[in-house]
Amino acid sequence: MEKIDTHRIGELRDFQQLLSSVETDHQLILDDHDIDEFAVVSLEDFYRHGQQLVARELNRIADQARHGEPKSLAEVRAELLGR
Repeated sequence: MEKIDTHRIGELRDFQQLLSSVETDHQLILDDHDIDEFAVVSLEDFYRHGQQLVARELNRIADQARHGEPKSLAEVRAELLGR
């Protein structure tokens, strides 16, 4: 069984909070890593791509965490995020 990356879950949770605080009239300063990862040209693109990244990563981790349990991916994701 693979070890669940709890550090990555924390990063995703923090990133999700950042995304939720983004408003179109705010400037967001991205470091080089973010720009390389998202290749974005606008705040809207950053928000959309960011949400897709969070969903993709959480689904991957949740799939590992579920490991044959009779739970939906959404239930496992909610547990991982502490909701």
